[in-house]
Formats: sequence, C-alpha cells, structure tokens
Amino acid sequence: MSTDEAAPEPESPGEAAARLSGINREDQLEKLLEELTDMGDHAGRAELERLMAEWKLSQGEGGHANPVDALTHGLKQQVTEAMAELTNRPERLDLLSFVAINSEAVSARMRPLESGWGLVQFSDATTTLCLLYSGCAAEGFVPAGSALPFSRLRHAWRAQRTRSLGIDRGLLTGLLRYYYVNQRVFALAAKLGYRVPRRAQQVSWLLAQQAMVFVLCHEAAHHVLEHPPAASAFSPAEDLSACTDSQQRELDADLLGYRAAVRVGEHAVAGTRAAGGLGMFPEAGAALGALIGMLAIYGDERAVFIRSGRTHPSAPARAARLMGELRPEIRDFAEIFLNDLVEATHRATDFSQHGHRFTTVWLAQTPGVHSPLPPMKLRLVEALDPRAARVRTSRRTCRK
Repeated sequence: MSTDEAAPEPESPGEAAARLSGINREDQLEKLLEELTDMGDHAGRAELERLMAEWKLSQGEGGHANPVDALTHGLKQQVTEAMAELTNRPERLDLLSFVAINSEAVSARMRPLESGWGLVQFSDATTTLCLLYSGCAAEGFVPAGSALPFSRLRHAWRAQRTRSLGIDRGLLTGLLRYYYVNQRVFALAAKLGYRVPRRAQQVSWLLAQQAMVFVLCHEAAHHVLEHPPAASAFSPAEDLSACTDSQQRELDADLLGYRAAVRVGEHAVAGTRAAGGLGMFPEAGAALGALIGMLAIYGDERAVFIRSGRTHPSAPARAARLMGELRPEIRDFAEIFLNDLVEATHRATDFSQHGHRFTTVWLAQTPGVHSPLPPMKLRLVEALDPRAARVRTSRRTCRK
C-alpha cells in the first residue's frame, strides 16, 4: 500500500455482526439461476438475468454488488435520517446497523449487541409478504381505465359505498395460502409467480417500500427508546418476545416508527416537481405501509407459529391505535384498505376444516398467476393443504 492511500477504516461491531448474520447474495443468485434451469423455466432465468444486467448497468463504478445490499443501504440512510430529526438520540443512532437475512424463523427484530450496538435484522420472507400484499393492493387501487377522470371518480365513489377499494381478495387469499402451506409443511417461503399489471407496478413498489420502511423504523425505535431485548413485535421466533408483557412498548415503537416513516415520505417528495400535489402522500403512504407491515407478521403468527397466551397486540389492535394518529380523510381511506387485506389474511390463515384451500384449479383459472414448478409438485402442495392443519413449524408454546 502506498503512503498516499488511506488505510481502510476498521469494521465496527455492528458492521461485523451484520456481515456474519447475512448471506452471500451472489451465491444465492447463482443457486436461483440453477434452480430455474433445473425446473425448465428458461424464460424465467432469462428474465432474471436481464433484470440483473440492467441493475448492474444502473450502478456504475463503485456501486453495490447486489440489489439487496443496495436496498438495505438506502433504507438504512432514510430511516436513520428520519429518526435523527424526530429524536435527540444521536448516540443511539450512531450505534445502529441493518442487514437483510435469509431466515424463515425471524420476520424482523432488533438484536442488541454487548458492545451497545443494535442490529436490525429483517428477513427475505418479510419482503416477500410485503410485495404480495402491495401488488394485490395496487391492482385494486389502479383499476383498468383509471387514467380517465370519470373512472377515478367512479372508483372512489364505489369504495366509499362498499367500504372496499376493489382489491381482489380471492387473489390475495390464494397467493397467501400457497405461501403459508409451504411454510407450515416444508418451512419454505415459497411463492407463486404473480405479475402486477403494468398500470399498477409503480404504486405496488411504493407500497412495498413504505411497508419495509415502517418495519425497519419500528425496530430502530426499540433501539432509540432503549427497550429491553424482549420487545420485538416482528420476531415471532423469539420465545421471550412471545411471552413478554411489553404491549405498551410495542405500541410506542409503532408510534415512533410511523412518525419516522412519515418523515421518510416527506423527504421523498420534497423538491419534486409534483410536491405541491402530494401533500397527503407521506402520511397516507406511511399509514398504508404500516398496515401491510403489521399484517405480514400477523399472518405469520396466525398461520405458522404456535401462540398460546399471546401478549403482543394483534394487527387489528395495533392498527386501531395507529388510526388515532391519522387525519380523518386518511383514516377513512386506511380503514377501507385494511378491511380488504384483513379479510384475505383471515381466510388464508384459517387452517380449520372450513378454511380456504389451495387448488391447482384455482391456479389455472387465475390470470397473471403462474408457477415454474411441474404439475406433480403443485398437486402435492394441493394434497398437503388439508393436512397442514395438523402441521406446525417447531416453536415452543408460551402459556401465562
């Protein structure tokens, strides 16, 4: 090393913990490409390779090695900047690190380190669920022909009258059901292919980002507020979290997390050409993202994890607390939004004999939904669905 070159900065305890708990995303991509080839999904492989090539081209020199690291870095900056403006705790924010993990046992959690650092971990499975909810919600938000003013007015009037935004509850129920059957039986975050209509793709991605921002803001809030390790509403794998008496701390983290998510939205629209017409976007976007984040963990708890004597607030209870923070016009919209998603979540997570079932007939008859898996494997999932009521992911039951 020449004397002109600066020595690399030493790795912080938070950065080291993030590196050790993460995975090699390049290896993960290679494995996924091999799996697509083995399944004969050559079109899917070509599409993935094309998207990765476009992403790498957009990064230029010195960019991130993969999209997940780039997304994590961007979200970390947004969350910490928002928290810094809302709290007077720079010493806590300086000791905060973020990492995306490939885990089926954790949705998201704040992991305190002995060094005083806090490590926010959020799983690929959580991202999957946020994308599923957001895609179906966006398709309901942006119906065909919505570019016409009359169509938008008619859609808004119908939503008020029916208390529904037109979200396809059957579509969301089926996508979630397939996911949860695979979770219960195979402990895999498997999902069906679902292509969001082009007209709704931008809204879908905005909602998914808002959901991820809220989840990360919630976990960061635990660190900033110095909550004990047991407080973590997005980590149903932790026995302490399942059994803690910290409902108020969870609601406090929700509140600070939501306000930070609003601030992230304000930063996003500030200075844009359309900022004058987006006055309600930060609050509305953060509210809808928060509801999606809450439902993602709520569905996991209902469908996958054993919970006896649960002390964490349910998603509807947490949502009710959040509604009190909203302006009346946004609250009304958020309540309609929640109605659609809660009903689909309840149907998808009902593993009683009366519950909704995944079937290959539904898959074949639903436009826009597909799977690269051979028919035999899909029929296996269908056959295992009724038996999944007797299958639970291994978790210790907590009673009080």
